[in-house]
Amino acid sequence: MGKLWSWIRGHRDLAFQLDDNDIVVFVVGPSGSGKSKFVEQATESSDLIKVGTGLQPCTTTVRAIRCELTEGARAALGTEVPKNIVFVDTPSFHTQARAGRNSEAAEKEMKGWLKSSKSKSNPSLVGTIYMHRVETDPRYESVQQHLDAFTHTFPKDCVPFPQRLHAVFSHYDGVLPPQTIELRRETFEEQLRALHPSLGKPKWDTSFHPIPFRVGDSEAAWQAVMKLFSRTQS
Repeated sequence: MGKLWSWIRGHRDLAFQLDDNDIVVFVVGPSGSGKSKFVEQATESSDLIKVGTGLQPCTTTVRAIRCELTEGARAALGTEVPKNIVFVDTPSFHTQARAGRNSEAAEKEMKGWLKSSKSKSNPSLVGTIYMHRVETDPRYESVQQHLDAFTHTFPKDCVPFPQRLHAVFSHYDGVLPPQTIELRRETFEEQLRALHPSLGKPKWDTSFHPIPFRVGDSEAAWQAVMKLFSRTQS
């Protein structure tokens, strides 16, 4: 089978190669769900050291940030946890605001980014964090359709595939009353439980973050990544 992963390129003279022991975390979700903020907060954890960041030259909506776990963090988590983590901040695919041509453009951007990767090595672990912002009613943002569009960007022979999915419900303090947050969280969970495999792709292995993620909380963001680690290693 063909191998998808090897290089994430930044500027013309900025490139780094993924190692077979890396873990790649795709951060996926509708526009405004807090993907970029989540990546920013997660990479500010004291357990991580940023070692590289870059933009695909032809695409400003796909961003990759590479980090390295500190020795203390690896000792606490166990040696089976990969030393390096690459966060991939993805574009918004299926949303009300990016329907039709705009939605197709997002898929094209992601496909181009994936295709541009050299194919010489595979990371050992790959997973997906799905973000949904509480201010957007889940009834108007289909988790299934968004993930279908995301997985459609991957080639058929992609190994490994990021089927491990950890869902995060994000919010800003004081925007909505607690009762509304809880009702929307329940609706979001119902959509996740009803997920079915995207065409030709493996079944999603889904977990849900136990508490809403407060945007701006780096500790909470890192805890969500740790939850994904536990999923990818099970």
